Amino acid sequence: GTLVSRNEELVDGFATTGHYGSICVNKGGIVELENTSVILEASGSEVRVQSGGKYRMKGGILYTKYNGYSYNYTGTEAGGEMSLTGVEVKMSLKNAGSMELVACDIHSSISNSGTLTLVGSKVNAQTVTLNSGSTATITNTTGIGKLIINKGCNVTIQGNDFSGTTLVLNNTPEGEIIDLSGNYWGTTDIELIKGKIQGYDEARVLINTVLSEPNAQVFTFDSSMLGAHRVSDTAESLVLTFNAAVDAETVSENSIRL
Repeated sequence: GTLVSRNEELVDGFATTGHYGSICVNKGGIVELENTSVILEASGSEVRVQSGGKYRMKGGILYTKYNGYSYNYTGTEAGGEMSLTGVEVKMSLKNAGSMELVACDIHSSISNSGTLTLVGSKVNAQTVTLNSGSTATITNTTGIGKLIINKGCNVTIQGNDFSGTTLVLNNTPEGEIIDLSGNYWGTTDIELIKGKIQGYDEARVLINTVLSEPNAQVFTFDSSMLGAHRVSDTAESLVLTFNAAVDAETVSENSIRL
């Protein structure tokens, strides 16, 4: 079924041993929350989205208390979908399905083994790990403490403020290119930027351009979206970079409002 809540608080204040106030979204289940905080204070509580389930949250706070065991986590299983927009996230997230984080204030680590979209968010000196074989789009995001990219990842990384970020590239295989062009590093000196990337390999890391300002907004349009306004017959994509505020609520597949 479907659970819809607006302008409410879902709070479980019990912290006793053996009390697990959790939300589990099973196949076919849909949770839609708007300006609704979910605060689960018992150790071992979680918000888990299983295959075929959908959890959508806009505004509010999302908090569950981790008990230290790997089987206890908030996020998605394979085939599950979680979408958070404008949410203050106060616990670690694991994603094996599809996770979208837009304009979020994130105070916890993120581990991705599925498809992750991280856009316009603030990650407060936390670690984002992209596990082998995962897919990730990270754009217009600030504050990542450490970004770990393991081998076999399919990544799009543009328009981010990496001035305080350490990047770690683990076991990047021959022939695999990690494109880190179009990000802000706090410097335009390529040699200094290379020093911030652990595992840097000239043949496998591409940095064609760097942003001179931290608040640039980057959007990529593929050839099917360019239509009659294509740059050329051979252009497959067009990248637009804006040093201006972008109204995130108006961004769609083919329009942007400044």
